[in-house]
Amino acid sequence: MKKLMLLVTLAFPVFLFGQNNEGKIVYNETVKLEIKIQGDASGMEHLLPKEHNNVKTLTFTASESIFEDANEGEVEEISETAEGNSFHMKMVKPENKLYKNTANGTTIELKEFFGKKFLITGEPLTYDWKLTGEQKEILGYNCQQATTEDENGVKVVWFTSEIPVPNGPGHLGQLPGMILEANLNDGKMVLVASKIELGTIEEGIVKAPTKGKAVSQEEFDEISAKKMEEMGMDGTSGSGRAVFKVIRQ
Repeated sequence: MKKLMLLVTLAFPVFLFGQNNEGKIVYNETVKLEIKIQGDASGMEHLLPKEHNNVKTLTFTASESIFEDANEGEVEEISETAEGNSFHMKMVKPENKLYKNTANGTTIELKEFFGKKFLITGEPLTYDWKLTGEQKEILGYNCQQATTEDENGVKVVWFTSEIPVPNGPGHLGQLPGMILEANLNDGKMVLVASKIELGTIEEGIVKAPTKGKAVSQEEFDEISAKKMEEMGMDGTSGSGRAVFKVIRQ
């Protein structure tokens, strides 16, 4: 009887490990908006929303993942009226996806920009994480805090070794467990897991995007900067032009 009990004790953690390295996580994303209106409509910034909320999903296996909008293609309308002035904005959520393969060290990011799709191939970003010793529980998982800082600001994340996959939302990862919460660039972007579903992912669900023009990150930055300049979003004067500051991870 003692031998049987020992066998069960050793096998049980192995069973859990196998079940916890695949699944799907839903994140609520909040992005601070920095919008300035130039020209005749200047001074109406107070009518604009201060933040934007979105829902993202991370579908993952032990070595691959796809991070994407849960509701891409939807049309979102925002209307505000104050002091006799009105503002109306309509946004069609573009198709954006990030594929990561930690086995071969590659990333492929699909970005839709002004109706055109681009495929940006690169490598997973590296971070100089520091463990703080702080702990808390997120959706029933014990999590540890890690921080890092770069030219964009301070990043604070919470990860759990109970999901033993060195991954997370967006480009985040490289910690001994899944990242369930992230406060990026001094609070400019916050992602918090709202739902976790662990289990085997069917083959072919997690795959790299293939439709779009292949470019490097530098080439995409040049294309987007040129387009923004053509649209009058480079800080020059204009009539009712809105200048959006892009928040990067």
